[in-house]
Amino acid sequence: MNADAGGPAGFAATNAVVGTTPEPRIVGSFPETWVNGSECGNEPAIQVWEYAQDTYILRQSQCTNFEGPFMYLLFGGDQALLLDTGAVSIQIGGAVSGLIARYAQATGQSPIQLTVAHTHAHGDHIAGDGQFLGRPFTDVVTPNVGSVISFFGFTDWPNDSVTFSLGERVLDVLGIPGHEDSHIALYDRNTALLLTGDTLYPGFLFIGNAVSQGNFVKYQASIQRLVDFTADRPVNWVLGTHVEMTSTPSVAYRYGTTNQPKERMLQLDRGHLLELNDAVIAMGADPVQEVHDDFIIQPIN
Repeated sequence: MNADAGGPAGFAATNAVVGTTPEPRIVGSFPETWVNGSECGNEPAIQVWEYAQDTYILRQSQCTNFEGPFMYLLFGGDQALLLDTGAVSIQIGGAVSGLIARYAQATGQSPIQLTVAHTHAHGDHIAGDGQFLGRPFTDVVTPNVGSVISFFGFTDWPNDSVTFSLGERVLDVLGIPGHEDSHIALYDRNTALLLTGDTLYPGFLFIGNAVSQGNFVKYQASIQRLVDFTADRPVNWVLGTHVEMTSTPSVAYRYGTTNQPKERMLQLDRGHLLELNDAVIAMGADPVQEVHDDFIIQPIN
């Protein structure tokens, strides 16, 4: 079903973090390489990686679409959250259903209530939504600002943070418009992963219509919001939804490249968030392209 208002059973929303955020219980791992378009015909359309128990990272092969987006599937109790559904038509529904079935068998939890949400509304993150519409025990959050506010329970968008619970697994949800108006970030207290979508990742950080629509001001505020939120919380890794940088610092693949055999690793850390914050503050009201070792600030005016 489409979930424009209210949340599923087990949903919890607050306007502030309650109590002290515990140290993360889970530290995961990454593959040596992701599918990157270098072996079309041999590599799978979707690479599924078990980062840690109940935490999966899915990467769409660039053989199917140059964007090569990353998606995240988190389990807790009898619930699961899928963040993004990829670009163009890939069998994301089947891949997720298979993981849910495996989780249900291993835990004895059945049925599993699935929430499909999005980092933001751009096409390369929502193309697989139709595969989940009408699926039993599934809520699909419509990717627009009103639906995101209503579903997650924001009362002062985008300034407040809210929580979304998967059983005892608590996720903090923050509004971070700037790249796109409905953009959110998720912080997982179990793993101390900060999922930042297209707002921060190793690649081109596009800020659409940065001057004419005030998006750069929104972007600056969103980065500061992330910095403030993480000031007293552990952050193991900052994970976005693309990789466009090469393994050589400050060198990116040309945008639109479909073969990236020497791409940089996905994971960033809080130091990169602070670096980005300092950079966009220093730009004042006039955003410009700025190349860093691990990302490129790219306003679109």
